[in-house]
This record gives sequence, structure tokens and C-alpha cells, in this order.
Amino acid sequence: MEFSEIVLAIIGVGLSVLIAWIIDYETRRRKKGRVDSFFKEADDLVDIDIITCWKNITNPKNMAYYTVGYYSEFEDMPDEIEPGTVFKRKGFTSQYETNTYVVLWEPPKIFAWGNSKNDWHDRVELKKTGDRTRIFLERKLSPSIPPWNEFLFVIISQRFSKNSQNDDERRQWITDDRLERIISVCENPPN
Repeated sequence: MEFSEIVLAIIGVGLSVLIAWIIDYETRRRKKGRVDSFFKEADDLVDIDIITCWKNITNPKNMAYYTVGYYSEFEDMPDEIEPGTVFKRKGFTSQYETNTYVVLWEPPKIFAWGNSKNDWHDRVELKKTGDRTRIFLERKLSPSIPPWNEFLFVIISQRFSKNSQNDDERRQWITDDRLERIISVCENPPN
């Protein structure tokens, strides 16, 4: 057997293994759809009383600044909020609509919302601390399983990146970022 035949055989076996892995990965991904949920928490104390903070963060005009997809304002905002209230807005390209549902509503303490009528992905709890308010944020992150090519890209880029964050650090970062935006709305409401 010549050297070129050996190289071609190795390449053929490698491609066969890669194709088999892609088929298996995509089959499992389509069946599962999402990886298990991860919970992340963050909290901070603000120099605003609980009633003012509650009014600022639950004002429908202000919610667009910290909810999922804060890239555009809500359309047809309701005057009153209660469990089941739906906020609608266009997506990044205005080709699709996203819905945000109020899942929990216990003024002036607990407020939770999500992309499902029955399940929240962000939960805010306010606690009075003298004249100040402690804001607790709990996030339920249920990331989608990426297609095989994105999965391989992430694996390869993490291998060659010297300062890449691990998944847990990224999840905490997006939770901390969301809390910072909620605090900003509480302290300096845009509307």
C-alpha cells in the first residue's frame, strides 16, 4: 500500500467518524432541545424606599430596559399589571414578535416574568431595609443546545483563547448585568 493510499484511507475514516458524530449529535439535540436549567442569583442594596423602587421597576414603560430583548419598547402596553399580563414587542429584525408574560405579581415585593405563561425566567424580590431596599434577582437560564457547527466552534475557540470565561462565569455575568439594569431603572427611571 502506498503512502497516498494510507493518507486517503485515514482521511476517509476521519470523515466517516465526523459524519457519524454529527448525525448522532443532531439527533440527540433535536430530541432534547434544551440543556438543564441553571439558577443564578444576585442582590444589591439601593438607597430608594421599597414603594418607589417597586413603582419604577414595574412601570410598563421602564420594563423594556431590563427584560429579555430590551432592544425595543413594548407594544400596546397595559395600564395595569397582574399575573398573566402579556407584553409584546418586535424582535431584532422586526420579523418576529416576542412575548413577555408576568408570572408572579405580589406588590410591592415579588415580581417574575418569562417567555412562557406558566414559568418565569427572571424573579425579582424586594425587601425593605430601613429606608433602603435590597433587590434580589434570581434567573433561571435554560440555554438551547447549539447546532453541531456552533458547538465545535465554541470548543475550538475556548481551547485557543487564553482568557475565556467558563459557562458558570458567563451565566453569573449575565445575571449581574440584569441586576445592574434593574437597579439603574429603580434609581433613575427613564420614564
